[in-house]
Amino acid sequence: MTDLTDQQLRYGKWYLRNKQKLYRFLLWSLVLVNFVFLAIILYQGFLYFKLKENYLTNLEELSKDRIDYLSFQEHFSPQDLNIDALTIIQARPGENQYDLVATVFNPNLDWRVYIEYYFLINGSEKTPPASSFVDPQEKKYLFNLGHSLPFKAKEIEFFISRVSWQRLRSPEKEKLSTLEQLEIKDIDFSYLRSDSEGKILPQISFKAKNNSIYDLWETKFVIALEKDLNLVGLNILSLNQWKSLEEKDLYLNWPLIPDFKQIKIKPEIDLLDPEVFISPLYEH
Repeated sequence: MTDLTDQQLRYGKWYLRNKQKLYRFLLWSLVLVNFVFLAIILYQGFLYFKLKENYLTNLEELSKDRIDYLSFQEHFSPQDLNIDALTIIQARPGENQYDLVATVFNPNLDWRVYIEYYFLINGSEKTPPASSFVDPQEKKYLFNLGHSLPFKAKEIEFFISRVSWQRLRSPEKEKLSTLEQLEIKDIDFSYLRSDSEGKILPQISFKAKNNSIYDLWETKFVIALEKDLNLVGLNILSLNQWKSLEEKDLYLNWPLIPDFKQIKIKPEIDLLDPEVFISPLYEH
C-alpha cells in the first residue's frame, strides 16, 4: 500500500466531502457560460433585425447616388477640334493650282492636340498627309499650298486621320506663354520695282521682335489676307534664327497676290519641342 502524507490525506478527505459541491459548481458554470453565449446571440439577432431596415435604406440610397463614371470621363476629356471653315484659293489664275485651307479652333483650356490630316478634292483627289498641332484656345490655319490638279477644284473636304491629345500642366503653359512675347508690328503693303526685269512686285513688310529670353531656331510666319472677313490668300515666310531681344525687318514678295483688305501675321513655332531653342535657358 502506498504511503500518503498527512497533507495528501487531508486533501483527499476535503475532496470526498465537497465532491457534490464541486460537481454542482462546474455544472452551474457551464450553464452560466451557455447563458452568456445565448444572450450574445440573441442581442446580435436583435441588432440585425433592428438595423436591417436602415441598412437596406442606405444601400438603396447608395445605388441611387452612385458615380456616373461615363459622364465623369466625358467632363474631363478634351472636346473635339472645331472645323470652322474650308477655303479653296486659286493660287495661279487660269491654272488648276490651289491653296487648300481649313480654319480650325481648339476649344479646350488645358489640351493641345497633334493631328495628321489631308484634304479630299471633288470627292476623289486626296492630298498627301500633313501634320500639325493646335494649342489650347488657338485658332489656326491647316493647309496644303500650291496643290496642282488635272481638273478644276469645286469642293473640298477635310479629314483627320490621326489625333493625339496632350494635357498641359503649368510648366508647359508657361513655355507656351512665350508666344505672347513674339511681337509683330508695322505691317505694310507696297509695290517693289525689280531693277533686273523692270517688273513691279507686290511686297508685304513687317517688323518681328523676339521679346523673350530665348534664342530660337526656325520660326514660321503665317501671313493671311482677308477681305470682308473671308480668307482670300495665305502664304508662309520662314526665319532661320531669331535671337532674344532681336528685331527683324522681314519682307515677302507675293507676285500673284489676290485682292484683299486686311493682313494678319502670326508666328508659328512649337515651343514644347526642345529642339527649337538655341538658348540653354530652356533646360532650366
